[in-house]
Amino acid sequence: HSNTAEVAAIISLLNVIASDRDMVSTLSRSREEKPIGIICMYGAQREAVETAMAERPWEARFRRLLKVETVDSYQGKENTIVIVSLSRTNTTRQSGHVSIPNRANVAFSRAKERLIIVGSAKFWNGFAEDDPIRKTLGWIVARERADGAAKVFDATTVFAG
Repeated sequence: HSNTAEVAAIISLLNVIASDRDMVSTLSRSREEKPIGIICMYGAQREAVETAMAERPWEARFRRLLKVETVDSYQGKENTIVIVSLSRTNTTRQSGHVSIPNRANVAFSRAKERLIIVGSAKFWNGFAEDDPIRKTLGWIVARERADGAAKVFDATTVFAG
């Protein structure tokens, strides 16, 4: 499964990071080989993200900061910044293996400092409250209300234009 809207959101996010010279400089000095990890729930999404990244005119210094892998190959790895691509959205409400608790746990527990989850909040809000993605979304919304330390963004407005 691949999701072109999520690929576009990830590329837009990476464009923002790539344009921040201070952030790129700081991440480049990290002892971490690849401080920005992109975790895709499906191999097709990983390939779509890699293809889109190859088309960007980013400097080599920024490209060296990036790692793109599937959730199944991420066990035991960590990054300063992790971007998770959920990929799934459909009218039949089928979550595939994205909602398997250990996969969600691996994907959401790899970030040392910042975790960014790219997915359809509308889609995942339709699942039972015990679904791991729905539970995470609920936690983010509750945390946003409590202290603003987490936030749900609408990527169509954040990256518009």
